[in-house]
Amino acid sequence: MPECFFASHYTHDPAVTLDMVRDALDHHRLAALEARFKADLERHFVKQPFSEIIHSDFVAFDASQEAGRLSQRWLDQAPHSAFALTARGTTSAAWPGRLAAGM
Repeated sequence: MPECFFASHYTHDPAVTLDMVRDALDHHRLAALEARFKADLERHFVKQPFSEIIHSDFVAFDASQEAGRLSQRWLDQAPHSAFALTARGTTSAAWPGRLAAGM
């Protein structure tokens, strides 16, 4: 495959961070947070400008207590949000590893 294929299809933009989520929750900017996730998801299904960033957006939702708190707050404030549900599920899925590690 040509190098330009990989450069254009697998380049990640800056991902969503827990600080960004916390800021959106603290300042009642859920619409902006949802719009960011929606835009990143939509870019996954177009040829230009294609991006895999939606996958990286959920990496922050690990087994940390902070990720757990923020994902629960987000879900409490937006119970029907597919992105909040995914964030919460991603955090919950990480917990068995945390428990196995004795954390």
